[in-house]
Amino acid sequence: MLGRYTVVGEVLRHLGKISTIVRLFDWLGRQKGYQHSVFTYNCFLDALAKANAGQLAYEKFQQMQRRGYPPDDFTYSIVLRGLCKAGELDKAKELLGQLRESGVKLNVITYSVVIDGCCKASRVDDALEIFKTMSAGGGCVPDVVTFNSLLKGLCSGERMSEAFVLFEYMAKAGCEPNVISYSTLLDGLCKAGRLDEACRLWEEMVEKSCVPDLVAYTSFVTGLCKANRVAEACDCCRKMVTKGSKADAVAFSTVIGILCKKGHAEEAQNQMIEHLCRSGMLDEACKTFEEMISRNHPPSAELFNTLIHAVCKSKRLPDGVLLFQRMKSMKEFYCPPNLETYNIMVDNLCKAKQLDEAQELVNEMANYGLSPDVVTYSALVDGLCKLGKLDRACDLLEEMSKEGVFPDSFTDASILNALSKAGKVDYALSHLETMKARGSTPDLVTYNTLLDGLCKAGRIDEAITFLAKMVAAKCTPDVFSYTIIITALCRSGQAAGAHAIFQEMVKRGVLPDTVLYHSLLDGLARNGLEDLALELLKTSLCKPDFVMHKMVVDGLCKAGKAEDACEVVERMADAGFPADAFTYINVVRGLRKLGKVDKARQLVDDASETHTSVERLSMEKAEAGALS
Repeated sequence: MLGRYTVVGEVLRHLGKISTIVRLFDWLGRQKGYQHSVFTYNCFLDALAKANAGQLAYEKFQQMQRRGYPPDDFTYSIVLRGLCKAGELDKAKELLGQLRESGVKLNVITYSVVIDGCCKASRVDDALEIFKTMSAGGGCVPDVVTFNSLLKGLCSGERMSEAFVLFEYMAKAGCEPNVISYSTLLDGLCKAGRLDEACRLWEEMVEKSCVPDLVAYTSFVTGLCKANRVAEACDCCRKMVTKGSKADAVAFSTVIGILCKKGHAEEAQNQMIEHLCRSGMLDEACKTFEEMISRNHPPSAELFNTLIHAVCKSKRLPDGVLLFQRMKSMKEFYCPPNLETYNIMVDNLCKAKQLDEAQELVNEMANYGLSPDVVTYSALVDGLCKLGKLDRACDLLEEMSKEGVFPDSFTDASILNALSKAGKVDYALSHLETMKARGSTPDLVTYNTLLDGLCKAGRIDEAITFLAKMVAAKCTPDVFSYTIIITALCRSGQAAGAHAIFQEMVKRGVLPDTVLYHSLLDGLARNGLEDLALELLKTSLCKPDFVMHKMVVDGLCKAGKAEDACEVVERMADAGFPADAFTYINVVRGLRKLGKVDKARQLVDDASETHTSVERLSMEKAEAGALS
């Protein structure tokens, strides 16, 4: 029956013509074996309300009551919304009062519908009266939607003082303002020309981590521009794009239009190019850039940098190089590259493995009175490390020190990672001490890099000692730290030691993941500790996966414990990932060696239900060979 009502509801909601909606509803009510429900009545009333037939919806609502259908919260909200939409606010207020007086417990949505309708009709005093009744005698707590409707009504009516009183009360009432609340007040303040207050509200919004939306940006930027505070408007737009907001055409058109009117066409184009670059519209940005130059508007180094960075980031390095060369050789305007320009070019050339070209740029920096900084050196060190040129990278570190430039965390991470991977662990450890001596605190990534290097060099005992040093240095090892050591111990045949490290890890409150379990279970199973592996599987601190089960099964079969393996296979099926054909074959053969023929046949029968014909054939052949 419920399905039938759902279909009726969907059909009614998609009919747009009022007469059709009414005829269909009445016709359905006359059909033998069918009776309307509160749900279908709600759909009927909603369809009428959306078709701007609020008065008719109200009449049908009264008919619904006469016919004995008890209205619910949705019914009241639908009818009230329909009356408000039709401009029948007095009737909506009257109905709300009747419902309250008759003891109907109204919810926040019902009240909010009428409050919003009154505010949109500029009857804010009526809305405030309902709000007071709702909060005091209605026993209903207003939500953010209710407050936002009132804020909008007060701001639209230029009643900003009352709006701020309500805004303050909102927080006291335990209702946190959202971006719509702030946007509404911002718009009201800007339209009233109260820009200083708008700026303070904007700062409060950002401080409370309430991310401005397009409406907020547009209102604020428009207000600033109209108050001739162009620099602040430009800065706001720049932040808007920097934070990844898709700036809408209204905000940018406003800024650019007013900039041009104020004689700042240059700044207007700068803003547009920056916006286009950050929006990924590089061809349009380059076109605007050329138009700017053709009109004898000199580009700034900052504008060149924005364009070069965007082009290189889009994997168009040759175009970036051409822009850089043009910047240096422009005859009509003098616009020399600055340190940021060189850093952009050096970084992108290094990423493209063009180290010689990057070094040439570093050498020519002095021609413009520039010196490499930590960003320049870091890009070179990272590029050299990735190409395996460690000796040159280490020489560059020494050169940095002589020039009074000290590596940052990125530089240190690059060199440590490269040294560890190259097996030069002693050099890496020496660099760690150098880091500490200059006051740099190694992070978890740095320690894990060195742990990995020690283990891969076969220096596992030192790695375990190093792990203790991490704890002493107040750098808590994570699951990856322990996985590195446990994997190394298992591969070197020290599975018991790996299990001891595992227990220590759990005591320290570090939870293992499936990757760690894979390493440990495989090590235990391969080193004759299959019972320990089985116990570990049963007490796993994370949900066991297919691989974990398979490793234990293989270890048990290898040790001649096929019956235990059979139990694990059954657990796999119960967990929702049945064993593969090869695992079944392995267990069947193990059972045969133990003389458990019936159990082996039963296992093959169970497996046949969940595997393909090819897999079944493989198992049948195994059964024939194993049980003959």
